[in-house]
Amino acid sequence: MFEKILNRLKNMVRLGYVSLPTDDSGDRHIVTVSKNDKQYPVYAAYPYGFSANAPVDTSQVLTFNINDSNANVAGIPVNQKLRFKNLQSGEVKTGNFITTSNTYYQSSGDITITSVGNLFENIAQDITITASGKMTSNITGNVEVNSQGEVKITSPSKITLQVGGATVVLTSSLLTSSVPIQAPSYSGSGGGAANMTSGINMGGQNISSVGSLTTTGGINLSTHRHSTPSGDSDPPKN
Repeated sequence: MFEKILNRLKNMVRLGYVSLPTDDSGDRHIVTVSKNDKQYPVYAAYPYGFSANAPVDTSQVLTFNINDSNANVAGIPVNQKLRFKNLQSGEVKTGNFITTSNTYYQSSGDITITSVGNLFENIAQDITITASGKMTSNITGNVEVNSQGEVKITSPSKITLQVGGATVVLTSSLLTSSVPIQAPSYSGSGGGAANMTSGINMGGQNISSVGSLTTTGGINLSTHRHSTPSGDSDPPKN
């Protein structure tokens, strides 16, 4: 009698291996577990909000035999071989053991998301990112922003654009560029018309040293001279 009870206790909790690929399309997640050279269907129990499909051969299943019947077996899949290792006390890392894509919750409070493939975010409504410090994006490829509506960038101080060695800085009162600014052409050829509604303020610069200021008629204002009644020519005036 005692031996029979002992055998029942031994069969209640056992460790097996996932022996066949699992079809995860059903209402219940059933894995095929091999133990003692026999295969049994086992109901895989995962925590609420967490779903997985444990791979074959490397995944163990801690099984719980209910009523000492092979038809009533539940199990918790684990993978000691491929699990994420070298975690510090309190740290959590979730992800795909095979591809190693993961989300890492570190003891420092940092969260690191690692994807060995593409990363897709599908958001049905708004997204808000609030950062108390600096936000940096390091991208080795191209950046493309497609918007169905308005694109707005707001800064209380200045906005800086850098392309190669060129810099364009926009503040609340001034636009500064380290390279010439060319207006678009309505005819499709090089050059175009810039509508200066408030004039051009040369400041303390000499007009002859600011480069070419050429009208649509081909007159270079930097070098153009007017003849006086006496025949003399006046140099450009600031």
